[in-house]
Amino acid sequence: MCSPRAPRGVPERLVLRRHALPNALLPTVTVLAVDVGILIGGIVVVETVFTYPGLGPICDLCDRAP
Repeated sequence: MCSPRAPRGVPERLVLRRHALPNALLPTVTVLAVDVGILIGGIVVVETVFTYPGLGPICDLCDRAP
């Protein structure tokens, strides 16, 4: 891959780390955060329905606290 900075002697690795990585991290972190929320919601439902001890009932109690 030839970038505009390559002819100036800047290594491709530095170009990728400086320009491509921040642009790639934002959607990745966003998707991971949404997935964690969905996972916790699923845990609450499954542990409440099947009366498994775990973090589900605790999260449910925290949600209902005034």
